Amino acid sequence: ISLLKGNLHFDLSAYWMDGFNEIISVRQENGEFRNENAGRTRHMGLEYGVHYKPIKDIVIRVSGSNAAHLFVEYDERGTSYSGNSMPQAPAWIFNTEVIYKPSFAKGLRIGVEMMHMSPYYMDAANTKQFNGFLIFNARAGYEIKGFEIWCNLMNFTNQLWSPNASLSRWGESITVGNPINVNIGLGYNFVAGMYKKK
Repeated sequence: ISLLKGNLHFDLSAYWMDGFNEIISVRQENGEFRNENAGRTRHMGLEYGVHYKPIKDIVIRVSGSNAAHLFVEYDERGTSYSGNSMPQAPAWIFNTEVIYKPSFAKGLRIGVEMMHMSPYYMDAANTKQFNGFLIFNARAGYEIKGFEIWCNLMNFTNQLWSPNASLSRWGESITVGNPINVNIGLGYNFVAGMYKKK
């Protein structure tokens, strides 16, 4: 849907998928992972995106997913997990960014982004949850005559977070996300540079 003379764009999709003989990665007793048949699974949810320009210099972007991923029928080494939520499957993933492109400084952009992941179960037995995360990033860039310089300040509140966490008989396995960090870059767009010269 496009509204407000093209300043507001909204898209929405819904899905329901029943899986039969779905293959998933299962951690074995020796700590290794092996692909196994998950029996029957169910995946359902909504995915959405919003692109809004309230005034000339500001753009707001929102995207997200609300979903449920379930074992309908699943036995692992004699234990039934039927009816449980699948591990590492958050119910809510949300991302939003506000971008400022001032009219008085053409080519300049400044943005702040928020990334959120809701809690999810770390194991098929649903015995423990990972808390999810909420982190913030800031980005700035300037483009002129095909050249662009940018600076990104990632996780600027320096949160302890993880994009993936699991639990097995060997204990917790947590991939630690990057702490606060800065990256700076310089690039050149040959197509843009040639176009502007003409």
